[in-house]
Amino acid sequence: MTQDGLLVRETYVVKLANNSCSCGKWDKSGIPCQHTMAAIAFHGLDPLNYISEWFKKETYLKAYQFNISAVKGRRFWPTSEEGPMLPPTTKRMPGRPAKKRKREPLEGKNKSNTKLSKEGRVFKCGICHMEGHNRKKSLNKS
Repeated sequence: MTQDGLLVRETYVVKLANNSCSCGKWDKSGIPCQHTMAAIAFHGLDPLNYISEWFKKETYLKAYQFNISAVKGRRFWPTSEEGPMLPPTTKRMPGRPAKKRKREPLEGKNKSNTKLSKEGRVFKCGICHMEGHNRKKSLNKS
């Protein structure tokens, strides 16, 4: 990175004993970041010793050493004595109801066939007959 033509170097504090780096990537993921890898290489250590236990092959094999049986279909599920589950009852919220109906995202603003939209129309001033403004904004008010 350059700032005003000068080379700017960022510094990060790497603590190999605590498995932490000031950039925070190693702390969050458990996998050493580039700053940590540089520090490990500088000291001539093995990077595999600094990876979190969760990412090692032994932990994976230990987690999946037992068989996982498949779940049976819906007809094998136990039925409740209380009958089927119903959705919660709706409560009427306080306050005045909405004045207009809520339209779908792709539905136009005006669904009426009798009204034309003013979208794309060029307005002319009734006083100076120039485009881009109306009587209210006219410079030639009398």
